[in-house]
Amino acid sequence: MSEILMWSHYADNHRGVCLEFEITNEETIKGQLININYDNDLTIIDNIERTSTGHLSINITSNGKFLANKFKNWSYEEELRTYIICEEANFAGKEKPFLGNLVAIYFGKNAAKDDIDLVKHNTSHINSLRYFIVDLNTENLKIEILREI
Repeated sequence: MSEILMWSHYADNHRGVCLEFEITNEETIKGQLININYDNDLTIIDNIERTSTGHLSINITSNGKFLANKFKNWSYEEELRTYIICEEANFAGKEKPFLGNLVAIYFGKNAAKDDIDLVKHNTSHINSLRYFIVDLNTENLKIEILREI
């Protein structure tokens, strides 16, 4: 949450959010996290098939390798990924459990008030969820919590 490059790259110049999840059972997620491979090889997708249910048939070690690869200059991120695979072809709009409980949302210093209000409204059903505004500490160049909202 404190890395300025992550906010700069992924949070739309500090207008976005960072989500904090509480993982209660690390054993449950160990097999679901994928380590990213950092290299400068371009992955070419040359074979995509559909299963009988209509899903794309993707294998992360062959035609789906792009799901776990990034160029070497991104290696500072030390990224882990997870994918939620839908069992049904027409799964759009249905909620599927995530790896943990959402406990906090951190808004970048340039987040619009309307966006903050919308996110708070849409997450108001989550008990004990906390909301924070963050900003850059110019002394250590880390993102820090300004205040809880």
